[in-house]
Amino acid sequence: MKVGIYDRWLTALGGGERMALALAETLAADHEVDVIAHHAVDLDQAAAKLNVDTSRLRLRCVPERPDDDQLAPLTSAYDLFIAASQATFIPACARHNWMLVFFPYPTELSAAARFRRRAALWLRRWLMVPVYADGFYGAERAGEQLLRWTDGRAVLKIPTSSRRVPVCLLVNAPTASEPVRLAVRLNGQALGTFDVPPDGQSLPIEITVQADRTGMATIELISGTHTQPIGARDARSVGVALQRVVIDDGRYRWYQRVFEQRFKYWGLRLLSIPSDRGAEALRTYSTVLAISRFTQTWIQTYWSRSSELLYPPVDVAAFQPGDKQPIILTVGRIFAGGHNKKHLPMIETFKRLIDDGLRDWEFHIVGSVDEGAAHQAYFQQVTQAARGYPIRLHRDASLAELQTLYGAAKVYWHASGYGEDARRDPIKFEHFGITTVEAMAAGAVPIVLGQAGQLEVVEHERSGLQWHTLEELAAQTRHVIDDQALWSRLSAGAIERSRAFDRAAFDRRVRQLIAMTMSGPA
Repeated sequence: MKVGIYDRWLTALGGGERMALALAETLAADHEVDVIAHHAVDLDQAAAKLNVDTSRLRLRCVPERPDDDQLAPLTSAYDLFIAASQATFIPACARHNWMLVFFPYPTELSAAARFRRRAALWLRRWLMVPVYADGFYGAERAGEQLLRWTDGRAVLKIPTSSRRVPVCLLVNAPTASEPVRLAVRLNGQALGTFDVPPDGQSLPIEITVQADRTGMATIELISGTHTQPIGARDARSVGVALQRVVIDDGRYRWYQRVFEQRFKYWGLRLLSIPSDRGAEALRTYSTVLAISRFTQTWIQTYWSRSSELLYPPVDVAAFQPGDKQPIILTVGRIFAGGHNKKHLPMIETFKRLIDDGLRDWEFHIVGSVDEGAAHQAYFQQVTQAARGYPIRLHRDASLAELQTLYGAAKVYWHASGYGEDARRDPIKFEHFGITTVEAMAAGAVPIVLGQAGQLEVVEHERSGLQWHTLEELAAQTRHVIDDQALWSRLSAGAIERSRAFDRAAFDRRVRQLIAMTMSGPA
């Protein structure tokens, strides 16, 4: 059988990529497997970093396109196609099609979601919010600006009426080495050509638009393309970047004041209303794989789809108990916003334990720090909060250092999702918890927030403890510290529980899923 596994973010070589490559490795034992990506990756280096065997895999690089639909033809070359990257909705044309889901993107499938989408579309049209249609990549932040790259031909639609409305486009090409020639068309008619400077300076293009019979003014941006510099995270072939659209109309100015300046989150939601094409693409997949029961719940909620459970493979054998020390450990990327790891509440809890008389214990925080001013500022906030207490920060720790810390730690803390609403923002919670399993394999007792994916990993009072308030976190930690017999029992239970998520369990489940697929209808 010929298998294609697509991972848009393969170059990141993170946890999601390890699962995709582990899946590829398991399938490659009996099948021919292509790993499909947009940029070259040294599979030998990936194997060393992620502890997977890539020797039987073939890397297939294809050009990245703004629309998932444009990648659909490549899927027809395979007997089994697997979309293994987050928020990917490629219409699949293989004989069998799987979608691996870490957490579902809320496409508009339920009746309530369809109503919300219609209401948002009406509001966006009334406020004259531009629609970035075919040919635009997603928004990317460059300093304080949001850039939307074109792939050389892109369509911008302005909701308006029969009256004429002035519009100004701010266009630039910050990564080009020479001016980029840009042709602009309005409602199918040529307006002119422009040379966009290569130094990042914005070129204003002023247009007076008027809607066609669809109620939209359609602006086409047609340009030459260039490749972003080697070494950039994304080396796509791009045209120009649309930096800003300014519409000289009272409704749009109101939108700017309310949704761009005051309620930016809702402004971004209006700009990125999910397309119904995602729901259509989802229907082409015969099997949806979820990394946890928590993820399964939200797949059912968002997509009205059942799914098969496939826990991520954890390299349990790489983490062993060592010379245990009075150390509490937490591991996870250090970044602001989103589903961050809640370092500050954990730090405050540990400081209260120290203030209440805990002696000779240390709290160790391990994690890489995301790029960007907001994330660097958050790291400084974490650093400042830790001062004056036995709290140690390990930024960008090596695997060897991490293994030593896991082996030495007696207690492991996890707080992702604390203070959040699981019904409103489930994505901010831990969907599974690989670092928790790693710590358990090394004999650290996990004391984790009792919600989301951590409920499946840690069995309360058997392989660890679960908490819901910071007071409970402090009390449970002190109980484990003071009761050596309890710590020993939970540590042994944690080691035993970790084996349920090892590579052997993953391989068995993949083979079971293949057998189910082959015995089912094509």
